[in-house]
Amino acid sequence: MWKVSIPEISFSISVYMGKQRSGKTLSMVADSYNTLLNIKEYELYLNSKKKLTNIEKKRLNLFSKFELMSNLKLNKNIFGNYIHITADNLLEMYKSKVPIENKIILLDDFFKTVDSRRFASDSNRVYSYFFTEIGKKKNIMKYVSHFDKMVELRLRSMTEYFIWCKKGKFKEINYKENNEIKSLKIFVEDENYYKLEDQDDLNKMIIQQNYFSEFLDFEKDLISKKRLIDRQYIQANKYFNLYDTQEIV
Repeated sequence: MWKVSIPEISFSISVYMGKQRSGKTLSMVADSYNTLLNIKEYELYLNSKKKLTNIEKKRLNLFSKFELMSNLKLNKNIFGNYIHITADNLLEMYKSKVPIENKIILLDDFFKTVDSRRFASDSNRVYSYFFTEIGKKKNIMKYVSHFDKMVELRLRSMTEYFIWCKKGKFKEINYKENNEIKSLKIFVEDENYYKLEDQDDLNKMIIQQNYFSEFLDFEKDLISKKRLIDRQYIQANKYFNLYDTQEIV
């Protein structure tokens, strides 16, 4: 019998940030895909066991209920029948007391809805009530914004993970150590985020994800690594087929 790792599920809110064309949306979708894949593998593993412990029964009951909600056009051949929503749909569902539980919620360009200068209407305040219940309702919410300060303060305050995305490539460099030539791969950020990439660029494209528990001064913190809690890399072309990359939400 094979064994898989227990999915690390954090019922929390995460924001993916960065310059334009830095891989924010791709990072959000890729992370969600890998989470769902891990959950599915773990479900298969538990279902293959003849006897489950009480905690395994609870995990299976929880994981089997997970559904995906997104305002992006996702590939149904990969994600299945996910729930397509808009930000307004989500608000109306909550106001109408439609149960929103055990969901992975993806909101691309959500800063347009919760703009820090426009978030004052009664309807928009309802969002803040929804945000406070993310953990209680066992939801995972991920959204995209260019910068954290573009998003209303209440959502910023309840966001647990701030992921700063950078686009680039791995470059191999040689160096000498103890009279021995060694090589090392380093990440080099793309200097021109707005160029039209050819196929070779796309095949080599890497997205660097910098995880912070708070995000006050991204340029300073990226250099000092003062608040950096994790760093991961994504091979971009593995995930291009997960969603409509040309869609504007």
